[in-house]
Amino acid sequence: MIALFLPWYSRDTDIAGAVISQTWTAWQATPVIATLLFLVAVGAIAAPSAPGAFRGDRLATLLGVLGLLLVVFRAIDMPLPDLDLVQGDHADSSRGIGLFLALVATAGIAFGARLASPAGRR
Repeated sequence: MIALFLPWYSRDTDIAGAVISQTWTAWQATPVIATLLFLVAVGAIAAPSAPGAFRGDRLATLLGVLGLLLVVFRAIDMPLPDLDLVQGDHADSSRGIGLFLALVATAGIAFGARLASPAGRR
């Protein structure tokens, strides 16, 4: 959940010698995916406390894989607004620490839930 509030993307734009730096969190750049990832985190936290007959490990594994796919998609396809640059101007876009922490966290949810399942303990 914390990774959603950290910078996911940044851009340094050089226009006529003036450098403009911008950063976006997950909530600013991709609010729908940020909401889904927030729900994945809440579900992963709540899944182990599910009633006995309910397989919380399967739900947490599914949520972890879903979250991992969403983060990988956003790591590959950066949702930054397009810029109209003239010759001599340039922009450098990069991925931030929040994106990489979300990648590690969602992989951890999927892997940890898989290890917690009876099939994963064999």
